[in-house]
Amino acid sequence: MAGQPVYGGVNDPRLGDLHDKSDPGYFGHIELARPVYHYGFIDVTLKTLRCVCFHCSRIVMDDTEYKFRRAKTIKNRKKRLTAMHELLRPKKKCDHCNGVQPKYTKVGLHVEIEYADGMEGVPGDKKQFLSAQKAVDIL
Repeated sequence: MAGQPVYGGVNDPRLGDLHDKSDPGYFGHIELARPVYHYGFIDVTLKTLRCVCFHCSRIVMDDTEYKFRRAKTIKNRKKRLTAMHELLRPKKKCDHCNGVQPKYTKVGLHVEIEYADGMEGVPGDKKQFLSAQKAVDIL
């Protein structure tokens, strides 16, 4: 019979009901021990990290209120993020805590952070990989 579930077939009833709303319909969910960077969102994560203060987690922004209001009205999310990134990028110091901002770059599937001269409390080298857990703490 056409359209009827067949044992051992594609619509085997032992696999579950297609119309059951309690079944999410995906292959699974993995709970990781600690955060990792998602390959598809690493560029967005990098842009977002550049827009947020490394020390106090506040948005670091240029004082041009007109450009900010104009950027907020952009409907396309990708264009809005790019416009906000252009507003926030030139700042080297946070207005709130006067903290010097580091430089973020993408290296493969990792984010590398280069601490600027004059940053206090920098452990080890000036260039280090930024762990995803530290990125979560910053954001």
